[in-house]
Amino acid sequence: MINSLAEATKVGKIYTTTNFKICKRVRFNRGEKNGIEPARLAYFKKLYESGKYFNQVSYVLINLIGEIIDGTHRHAMHEALGIPVNIMVTDQEEFNSEDEAVKLLAIATYNAKDSKWQPSAHFNAAYLFESPLALRIYDIKSEYENTYKFKKNLLTPSRIYAVLTHDRIGLAGKGQDVSAYCNSSLVPEINSDRFNKEFSFICAIMNLVIDRNKELNSDINPFFVIRVILPMIWDNELNMEKFYSRLVKYQYNNRFMFGGGNLVSVGYWIEELLNKPISPSEIITW
Repeated sequence: MINSLAEATKVGKIYTTTNFKICKRVRFNRGEKNGIEPARLAYFKKLYESGKYFNQVSYVLINLIGEIIDGTHRHAMHEALGIPVNIMVTDQEEFNSEDEAVKLLAIATYNAKDSKWQPSAHFNAAYLFESPLALRIYDIKSEYENTYKFKKNLLTPSRIYAVLTHDRIGLAGKGQDVSAYCNSSLVPEINSDRFNKEFSFICAIMNLVIDRNKELNSDINPFFVIRVILPMIWDNELNMEKFYSRLVKYQYNNRFMFGGGNLVSVGYWIEELLNKPISPSEIITW
């Protein structure tokens, strides 16, 4: 039994203590302000009360200054119930980094083996860390959700990041880790005219599709359209103004709107739309 962090002198050895203050929560663990998910804490309490929590073989992993790398919720449960907690110290470089983004990514990567961070937790951690890029993504998300009354799950941070970085895999749903949202080198680009025009364009397109969904009582995923057209824009194969104008002109007469609306049918519909005539006088902007 130890009473202070100074007594835990051997890396990799397990110690037991009732001095819960030895362990400190890492700021914004799992994207939570206090590092705690209430549902996860309740799970561990229930597990203990049911007699299925094996205290002797459970431990909290901490770094050299006592920050919890793994076991935040276990530690909180032990503290709440007054149960001695086992701890083990690690000197792994990433877990002891002074760069909080590096440390958070290392923790998220480590936890991926059995208690994976949710995609939103990576962004929330960067946002709470006040990363300039994450703050800007949050502002953009809020601005366009308010403008178009989009549902909260349409303009996800990972989709905004994919548009920003021209990430084709990201458009298909690949999530980002906390270090991506802490990449300050992308701040000038997210504030650029290029990004602002491109992003306002895709939001205007999605808004048209959503409006048409309401008229037809259909459920076409508006982001499917974006997944098809953005790579064409990035390859300089599609003119945004002409595409928007065609969509406004022909959307009411296209059989796609009455179809299933899966990604393949969206692709066929866009191919047809791009072959529709449009005159210079019909070009409009969003």
